[in-house]
Amino acid sequence: MAEEEVKAAMVAKRAGEAAQRILASGKVLELPSLGQDEDLLDRPEKVVLITGDVLPGASIEGPLCVVVEGSVLGQPQQVCRIDVTGDVVVLGNVRQAEISGNRIVIGKWCSKSALVSERDIEMGGDAVDARLTVGGAGMLRRHVERLARQVDRHKVEASALQQSLRVEQRRTDKLFQVTRISFDFNVGDIVRRKGHHLQIDLEPFYRVVGDKQEEEVDKALKEFFSRAVVGLLTRVNKAYIMENVNNRKIFTTAVRKLHDLIFMARKTDKVAAAASRMENELMDQLDKVRTTRSRVFVGGTLMPEVDMEFVLLRVGQDPEGGVEIGQGAARLRLKKGADGEQRQVVQIHANGEDSVKTVDSKAMVGLVFKVENGSVLWKYAQGLGD
Repeated sequence: MAEEEVKAAMVAKRAGEAAQRILASGKVLELPSLGQDEDLLDRPEKVVLITGDVLPGASIEGPLCVVVEGSVLGQPQQVCRIDVTGDVVVLGNVRQAEISGNRIVIGKWCSKSALVSERDIEMGGDAVDARLTVGGAGMLRRHVERLARQVDRHKVEASALQQSLRVEQRRTDKLFQVTRISFDFNVGDIVRRKGHHLQIDLEPFYRVVGDKQEEEVDKALKEFFSRAVVGLLTRVNKAYIMENVNNRKIFTTAVRKLHDLIFMARKTDKVAAAASRMENELMDQLDKVRTTRSRVFVGGTLMPEVDMEFVLLRVGQDPEGGVEIGQGAARLRLKKGADGEQRQVVQIHANGEDSVKTVDSKAMVGLVFKVENGSVLWKYAQGLGD
């Protein structure tokens, strides 16, 4: 068996394996075929399985994965359309189709079609008169942008809470100063007087409680307040409380203010911790954006005209110091050469500069395409992992 046939068989096998993973991932809508002018729009199922062919004029859209065990066979005036957020696997051929998905795997050849993948495109057979677009990692990009907005919101909220906490600490401190309530003591370095000022610092409390769920920490803080803080305040101010009803009302108000202050500090810490966790996750996701590289693998022959576009993401900062994700592209175009045995390859760098190469048609077989240093480069693929 020729090496190209081996690679085609490998892609076909991978397509079958990918199909099986998709079919095991969620509720499946199974159809024998999808006929002319039939549409599948936003189905409740997560996976659509077509056991036969997708026929001219058919359309599939929505947050789905699609497996076609046959072929996708459109016509010039009746193009097949698959526009989904999940993976698309076609075990057969693709003709006169527009397919958009996360990853696209075609078991055999692709002709007169436009494929748009956020990640990779693989096909076992030839690519003839095709437009192939990969990259952009749309789902990852949208996740990062949402995460960046959440980090900003949490930082703003944490800053506002910290400001409010300082104001309330001063107000509560004044309340103790204008009454005869005694508060000249510290409670485990958590509630303390520093000079003439009241301060709340929950870090010692967190160290004692240890690594627990937020609900457990909140419960422990309530117990600490009722037993340690209220208990100590009550013992120290017993004579003041017993003196008259008015004093008891003032004491109750002061305790309530102190309670609100401690739990405002707790809320401030929770929001700040959430912002920190999100920021760490954001940094991890930004690293993924920087390092994600898409590829196109064609097990058969590339035949004119073939256009490839690799969408490249750039991570930067906006004028306010937030995260900004820009976008560029590197391109490759395969055209007919001077004679039937030659091909012209036009490489368009991400900076807009282009170059033209002439190659033998026999060299455009079994190739993997990637972007390196802003240019689309290709090499003979020894295996699908290249």
